[in-house]
Amino acid sequence: MMKTMLLLAVSAAVMIACERPLPEASPPAGEGGSEVRYPRMETVKRGDQCGIQRADQVVIRDADAWASFWIEFTSNQEPPDPEPEIDFENEQVLGVFLGPKSSAGFGVEILEVTLVDEVLRVAYRESEPDEGMMAAAVITYPYHLVKTMRHEGTVRFEKR
Repeated sequence: MMKTMLLLAVSAAVMIACERPLPEASPPAGEGGSEVRYPRMETVKRGDQCGIQRADQVVIRDADAWASFWIEFTSNQEPPDPEPEIDFENEQVLGVFLGPKSSAGFGVEILEVTLVDEVLRVAYRESEPDEGMMAAAVITYPYHLVKTMRHEGTVRFEKR
């Protein structure tokens, strides 16, 4: 009898929750203009150890800049990882680097890339170890690199 009553109470709660309308999507982040989400964003590399040891945001649009960047990026590796191939006629690389952090558990993620009023907006989120979490006491350099469709205009990085 008790199991039946509990099952009925849970079922009623689920039915009530399912009848609630979903929250509406928030309006675009632009200044009144149109927003276009880039259809493809692909991670090139993401981690917490690299040769870029400063906080930075990068936009790379040509093979020469990519080759130079890759030398610095892999300067902490022996042997260095091979340079990923990027089609710079149609693509570009975007990156966020957090600089030195005091322990493991820090990270960064590029969430989305949108075009608003001819400005390419790169939304990213930083993360850190939870309070009280045990984390290795090692210096880390969190980063995230993605490739997207090429855009010749302004790029703005936005922390969320």
